[in-house]
Amino acid sequence: FNQDYYYRIGNTSGEFNIGDIGPGTITQIAANTVNLAYTAAGQFRIDITYTLIGGATGSGTSDISEIVRIQNLSNGLLDFHLFEYDDFDVNGTAGGDFGDLINSSTIGQRDGLRRVMVGATPPPNAWQIGAWPTLLNSLNDNTPTNFNNTGDGLGPADLSFGMQWNRRIDAGGSWLMSKNKRVETVPEPATMAALGLGVAAIVRRRNKK
Repeated sequence: FNQDYYYRIGNTSGEFNIGDIGPGTITQIAANTVNLAYTAAGQFRIDITYTLIGGATGSGTSDISEIVRIQNLSNGLLDFHLFEYDDFDVNGTAGGDFGDLINSSTIGQRDGLRRVMVGATPPPNAWQIGAWPTLLNSLNDNTPTNFNNTGDGLGPADLSFGMQWNRRIDAGGSWLMSKNKRVETVPEPATMAALGLGVAAIVRRRNKK
């Protein structure tokens, strides 16, 4: 439904959408890869490289990777805070979603047999899962926001989630972060049980040899 990047410099102002910097510069790198660049003159530049990986036909899976690079264009230290905001209406419906912290670098949102997972390297400094539009409002209220590592297991509800990275980038330096978004179909319990029975049968046959 919605994905946005927000940023904050320092800890006294609110967050800004990267689109507030101005029109991005689009560079087509390959048939499935594009780079989007935003430049705040004399301050910083944000590059986001998107690569659509896709999935095998009929697999019910699809991947898109993102590489985010922040360059400090100033002559001083850049106290930079990057936020990624995600709102997936899984299964095409706003309600009925569950949010899960899968591990320190991955958050999932699921509804029925459909699931979206977002993983990042390095892991975020903070994360949050909440009922819509709580997180979105916090990023647009003109006051500093810091996610609070809450919301694991929340649902069913109309949910969104976010990740936050805090970095101090030296003058002329840069910081790199990579992410992967994966949409997949989770096997039904009956399918999982059948797979389990199949594995058990194989083990029994091997033990008889």
